Amino acid sequence: MRETEAAGKVGAELVRTFKLRSQIEGCVADDELGCVYVAEESVGIWKFDAGPGGSKTGTLIARVGEHGLAADVEGLTIYAAAGGRGYLIASSQGSSTFNLYQRDGKNEFVATMAAVDGPTIDGVAETDGIAVVNCPMGERFPKGLFVTQDGVTASGRQNFKLFGWEDIAADRLIVDTTHPVRPARVR
Repeated sequence: MRETEAAGKVGAELVRTFKLRSQIEGCVADDELGCVYVAEESVGIWKFDAGPGGSKTGTLIARVGEHGLAADVEGLTIYAAAGGRGYLIASSQGSSTFNLYQRDGKNEFVATMAAVDGPTIDGVAETDGIAVVNCPMGERFPKGLFVTQDGVTASGRQNFKLFGWEDIAADRLIVDTTHPVRPARVR
């Protein structure tokens, strides 16, 4: 344990760097599967080995122009389910949609979703940040929660929209409220 950690502070040590050619926006680490995803706004989504000795070269798993993914690729988040299953979710700011990819294997494309205008609230447009959890979040969100920043609203001010995961998943996507959000790691 480092001195700063013993004193109740966070410690950090730089172990590796890597660089992409243009604007980097969102990133998310998948602790369980040992990888990190990086959104390069005008190019797509890169997957890197998260280990300190991993390669500086990533794999482009989703390219702008494929499956409706449009620049700017912004926020990334992971819906984790048992057995390495679940989804990598990306906000496609240019199309005001969200792309879902398999979390495991080659990160195959699953679906595109959009949050459209409803009877009492406007849809979601020009999203930057997103987050998802698979655990119950009270009575209102018993099967998990998806949160998105909404860049363009009827009021003219940015806000956040919250969606129950079961409403997104319906009968097409995995719902797993038992898999730990942050699985224990072996040290």
